[in-house]
Amino acid sequence: ETRASSLSKSVARLMAKIGADKCHLVAHSFTGIDARAAISLFDSDKQVSSLTTICTPHQGMTLIDKANDKQWLGTTEGLERVFEVLGISNSAVQEFTTHNIQAFNEVCHDSQSVSYYSIGAKKSGRTMNAMLRDGHDIIVNDTMGVQCDGLVQDIEARWGEYLLTFENDHLEVMGFCPEHNPANVMNVVSDNTRLSEIRSDPKLRYDFGVDHL
Repeated sequence: ETRASSLSKSVARLMAKIGADKCHLVAHSFTGIDARAAISLFDSDKQVSSLTTICTPHQGMTLIDKANDKQWLGTTEGLERVFEVLGISNSAVQEFTTHNIQAFNEVCHDSQSVSYYSIGAKKSGRTMNAMLRDGHDIIVNDTMGVQCDGLVQDIEARWGEYLLTFENDHLEVMGFCPEHNPANVMNVVSDNTRLSEIRSDPKLRYDFGVDHL
């Protein structure tokens, strides 16, 4: 709640500064949950037209569930650096168990005035960032059909209208890795945001001929 309240206040300050009435939020990873809470529980729905989340664990994290299993003999110590990069503590990560997020979803209802979109990612453990390989191995564990970005499964990242799954890991998808340009991800977000604006405006829908999109 502290993170969500802080985000809501930041949105309000920025909107007042630039003199805008509405904005489109884009959130990566854990921040996507904070953004949903800000919209639903802290009145940001009055200022947000759409929320697009990227690799956000909307259904909880199998990774944390497995790490908390007393019968599991592995460790997530190798992921501490990843959590640090993403700005979240090891203790705060515990909020994202499947059980906790299911409880969150039951009380954090989507706003009818906000459009929700989501994007996921997946990559082979052999080719993803070295910091994420432990997470990949914990999640996948040689199970056929399981796809993840090193922290979050693509099926866990779905909320609202799911746009697509990128062939990236959790850090690459937002440009945390210098060798990777996330322009393709941002282009999809930008194009979809513009389409969302057109859909919500009757005149623009008519002008662009997208009444049936």
